[in-house]
Amino acid sequence: MRLDGMFFRIVTESFRRQRRRKVIAITALMLGTSVAVAMLNITLNIGDKINQELKAFGANLLIVPKGEALPLEIGGEDLRQLRAEDYLPESELPKIKEIFWRNNILAFAPVLDTSVSLRGRTVKMVGTWFSRPVQFDGGSAVTGVRHLNSFWKVDGAWIDESREPPQALIGQALAKALQIKPGDTIEIEQRNRPEPFVVTGLLTTGGAEDDQVFTTLAAVQKLTHRAGQIKRVLVSALTTPESKVYERLGRTARDLSPEEFERWYCTPLVSSIAFQLSQVFPTAEVKPLRQVVESEGKILDKMSLMMALISALALAASALAVMSTMMTMVLERQTEIGLMKAIGSSNGQVVGLFLAEAFIMGIMGGIMGCGVGVLLARLIGGVVFGSSIAPKLMTLPLALIAAEVIALIGCAAPARKLLGFHPVEILRNA
Repeated sequence: MRLDGMFFRIVTESFRRQRRRKVIAITALMLGTSVAVAMLNITLNIGDKINQELKAFGANLLIVPKGEALPLEIGGEDLRQLRAEDYLPESELPKIKEIFWRNNILAFAPVLDTSVSLRGRTVKMVGTWFSRPVQFDGGSAVTGVRHLNSFWKVDGAWIDESREPPQALIGQALAKALQIKPGDTIEIEQRNRPEPFVVTGLLTTGGAEDDQVFTTLAAVQKLTHRAGQIKRVLVSALTTPESKVYERLGRTARDLSPEEFERWYCTPLVSSIAFQLSQVFPTAEVKPLRQVVESEGKILDKMSLMMALISALALAASALAVMSTMMTMVLERQTEIGLMKAIGSSNGQVVGLFLAEAFIMGIMGGIMGCGVGVLLARLIGGVVFGSSIAPKLMTLPLALIAAEVIALIGCAAPARKLLGFHPVEILRNA
């Protein structure tokens, strides 16, 4: 009991007498741990955040008639353009929101396009939904290209799908070439039949859409005599990037065991959502837009690697700071260490004293680092993603473990140093 009491008094006195050194060590632990906690919280939340950011730039799934996707070659020549065109029924679109991962379908827009003549120039006219309410089993939603492509910019006003005569958006480059401005009435000709359209705005996307004309789906269906028909559907779904673990599952669904299939089906991978959409559209093929999907995975992998490196560097810097501080404390306490050894303390007891101090500093630095790390993660989330990062409870024990490991690693070199102290030499030079 007396030894335990003395041990406790020595540890307590060391914190009182070397207060500044202890504060420096605890601060170093707090800073390193806080960076690691912040990076870990961001990494655990970054998948959904990156997906949300990328979904603002359009669809990652495309639904087309099966006939359109099948190859037709003779002698190496692609003859698909000579085949009769296939279409999908517009009435089937609500089924998109009836799959297992319905809540992950952020937006979709049907498309029917055709070539028309505008002021003597042949251009592509695209009919689609802009902001259309959709009723489906279990609820309703508003969808269309305004929700699918939120990065589109319109100089003027968006189309009101209920207005007559039908309205149109003109691509910015096309409008400049033909000197069209918002408020103009233009005549669209197909098969020498002119139809009037009121221009509500000029569309800028930075892509091929800048040279196209956009209007309501109903207007193009009327123009092409394709009532109730669509050519394709663009779908934006919130998905989990296809990691290396799931690549095999996503590409060989027919060969999966029942357990693997259930795990794959119940994970919001782009391949599993595409499979579920193909089940409700048996006459269509659902194709992931691989460029978008792969970019999501690559961005996530690179961001995770970068954050892991930042965390490792922060923890290493903390370990060096703790090591330097502990070494200074050992040198300052040479006389105390020599006296302890002279009255019979073993090397193990002396080292245990410093390890106990490091353990206490690790707990204090870990707790403070966890709190600061959560605040830092929220700050980074607000600045980068415009929303807060939800803290994960698992980061608290991980923060404490990391702080303790850093503190003990920082004690390794000082502990070896004090093992070489000889009490006679120390007390003679005191």
